[in-house]
Amino acid sequence: MYPPLHKFAIVAGMAALPLWAFAIVFSASLRPEFSHVTQYISELGERGSATASIMRYTGFVPTGLMHLAFAAFLCAAFRADRLAVFAAALIGVNGLARIGAGLFSCACAAFAAEASTALRPEARPEATPEAPPDRARQT
Repeated sequence: MYPPLHKFAIVAGMAALPLWAFAIVFSASLRPEFSHVTQYISELGERGSATASIMRYTGFVPTGLMHLAFAAFLCAAFRADRLAVFAAALIGVNGLARIGAGLFSCACAAFAAEASTALRPEARPEATPEAPPDRARQT
């Protein structure tokens, strides 16, 4: 039938989806403010969040590696079929993108606001001129 490495790749391809779903549901259950409708899944793995390491290293990176293994199996098994090789390449790109999303996570809103303020000196409170006194208080 298939060598053991091919069997591993097939199992990895089948296990990637349940692992991905589990990581999303589990991480979202730890963040009650998270909305599946209005927020991106990558926000569960954003830097500084309570679920960052869970989502990044249980969701994104392992499933990306599983997709790569499955894509390699598809390329080897269906070498003669150009359409199957193209589909395998797309699955491989998906795997690389997941790994990238896990290793280079997005910044949370508080971190992004802090970084934006640090980059723009005029946005810092100490850099803004004092507001003129309120005229209503002078009378």
